[in-house]
Amino acid sequence: MIAFRLPKKNLFAATAAVACIMTVFPLAVIAGASPQAPQADGRRPLRDVAGFYGFPHVNVTADQFVCSSAYSSLVFEANSRRLTYNGTLVYLNGPVGGPRDRWRIDAADVDTTIDALLRPSRVLPDRPTRVIVIDPGHGGADLGAVGARNVEEKRVVLDIARRVRAKLQSQPFTVHLTREDDYYLGLEERVELANALGADLFVSIHINSVQNTMVSGVETFVLPASGYPPTSRNDMNGVAGETVSGNSFDAANTLLGYLLQKELLAVAGTPDRGLKRARFAVLKGIRSPAALVECGFVSNPHEEERFLQAQYRDQLAEAIARAIRNFAGRIQ
Repeated sequence: MIAFRLPKKNLFAATAAVACIMTVFPLAVIAGASPQAPQADGRRPLRDVAGFYGFPHVNVTADQFVCSSAYSSLVFEANSRRLTYNGTLVYLNGPVGGPRDRWRIDAADVDTTIDALLRPSRVLPDRPTRVIVIDPGHGGADLGAVGARNVEEKRVVLDIARRVRAKLQSQPFTVHLTREDDYYLGLEERVELANALGADLFVSIHINSVQNTMVSGVETFVLPASGYPPTSRNDMNGVAGETVSGNSFDAANTLLGYLLQKELLAVAGTPDRGLKRARFAVLKGIRSPAALVECGFVSNPHEEERFLQAQYRDQLAEAIARAIRNFAGRIQ
């Protein structure tokens, strides 16, 4: 956890002075500074956190806590884990809330989510991102999700993965796929392979399916912080909360997941289902920043039709490749 100390003056002026060299995260503040220390319950006053990051405008209603500047905005929802950062939905580990103007946020979310989004240079790994492992889900007898027109997830994601590799090979990367063809590979085998290859970054590619054919949209998953439930749960009953290898990269995972979600939304134009948190097996044991993307719903007739189009699959691949380039570029 980062050591936090309340600054003596507002840092917005310093931030604005360097805004011209910050294209995506202009509100990142001086690298050595830190926001206020957590209180006894492990939470921080949200207004103090907003002040540290230099947001000149804070608006609090019964339902929302909004921090904004000329460059960025954070919209927190009352008693909820939903945060909208610059228009993209991000799920926190724990809910924010409290009496009006005394909203509080878990220290873990300041450390691994807010800091990751606003000051990425503090949370990125020290080593350059050179070895990329792309994991096309399912394969062989495991078809994955299957649409009404018999579009198979295993084939769609393999095609997208191959396209991602092709787009990155001209960059200073070595790109590996966990499976090169239509065969089955176990979840633990995928993790072991990625680690053996010395992955600096891992992205698992999937498409979704539900019974309701009207459901659509893109979602991205990273690990929850240790001791927190997945986004699908509100409590830890029956949920393992142990620290796993992947938790060593919680903040970097958040940044990678956000970049993937933002880029995929830009090309898909479908509902934003958010950057979520889950303890998927392929994320738990990875010894590098990692995320899992769900590129849409094959159970939705319109999205299934799009998955049949090579041009659309190429657009999804370009979005994933662009997110990886952006992540790697912040380390270089």
